Formats: sequence, C-alpha cells, structure tokens
Amino acid sequence: MEFWQVVHVLGGYESKICDFINKDSRNIAFIPKKKKVFRKRGINKVDESVLFANYVFVKTKMEFFEFIEYVQLFLVGIEGFIKLLKHDNVGTESLLPEEIDFLRRFLNENFIVDESFGILEGDSVIVLDGPLVGCESLITKIDRHKRLAWIQFSMFGEIRTISVSLEIISKK
Repeated sequence: MEFWQVVHVLGGYESKICDFINKDSRNIAFIPKKKKVFRKRGINKVDESVLFANYVFVKTKMEFFEFIEYVQLFLVGIEGFIKLLKHDNVGTESLLPEEIDFLRRFLNENFIVDESFGILEGDSVIVLDGPLVGCESLITKIDRHKRLAWIQFSMFGEIRTISVSLEIISKK
C-alpha cells in the first residue's frame, strides 16, 4: 500500500529535505516540477521550475501515524522543516484522493508536468497531446506568446491556479 504525504518547508530547502527523506527506503520524496518552453534568440529552450514552492511530496509505505512518528523523530529540528500537512488527526493522508489522482494524471515518471500541444477553435482550446488532454475545462487563461496555460484546481484544501506549458500549434 502507498500513502501520500506533504511536508511544508522553507523556500530553498526543498531539495535538502527531499534528499533527507529519500534516505529511508520506505519513502519516495519528490518536488513536482513543470517544463517551460520558450524561445531565446530564435532557439527553443526548455526550463524546469518548481510547481508548488515550499512543499515536498512523499509517497511512503508508512501509514499516517507511523509517518507522523517518523516526522517527529527525524524531520523536526532539521533546518528548513516547517510541518507535515494534515487534514485531521484521525489518519487522513495529506492529500485527498482527488488531489492524488490529479498529480498522478499530470506528472510523468520524473514528477514533471510535460508540455501540452493544442489548437484554438474560436475561443475554445482543444488540447491534442500532453497532460492537459481532456482537461480543457481546467484552463482559465492562455498566453500564446509565452506558451502558457493557467489551470485552476483544488490542492491542499483550497483552489490553486498554476501555469503550465501549452503550445498552440494552429488557430482555426
């Protein structure tokens, strides 16, 4: 069985905390990222940036209370650690099932949101390839020049808006 937890950390400490958590073989800690494609001097370049700043995500074999014990024993007191996110004190994972489904759908095997490709038909976006396929309803805004789409979804119990890479390849 696999459980998902989220650790809130100080900015700039994500990698340090992630590396520390990964020392325990029961955990796979990761920092979700997104690809950003841009042109510089006529050449396409790809950059990666953090999707949720100040958060480290953990897929663990430890159940909720065992993971809380692990946090108290090993993470509390480490520079950069703030807290373990939790919905309640009765064993609910840091992420709700629909939030886990969202991450599984959008992140590749390296925990990165890849670029999507689509077309514009009037005012509508139709995504042809990439993680945004079938999720056009989440798109609230696009910027064709910067090759970005803003999507809105629920994460950490609140509505979040993030930008992800979307290349519009034609307009009808």
